[in-house]
Amino acid sequence: MQQGIEASKDNLSHYDVYQSILNRWAAGDFTQADDDHNAIWDLKGGTIGYATGVLSDEEEQAYIESADEY
Repeated sequence: MQQGIEASKDNLSHYDVYQSILNRWAAGDFTQADDDHNAIWDLKGGTIGYATGVLSDEEEQAYIESADEY
């Protein structure tokens, strides 16, 4: 994705937003995934699916375990 964003740099609206998110994710930092989602959601005119937070490690593990039940 980073190569695609870079290749489209001159023609891509909000390049800085996408590049910032991808740089953070490439470094393994997903602590702002909700804000990242909402930034793109807003740019695309989202109306359903606003993110309200990121799961804690414990919440994520519980979710994974509950999904294994199905």
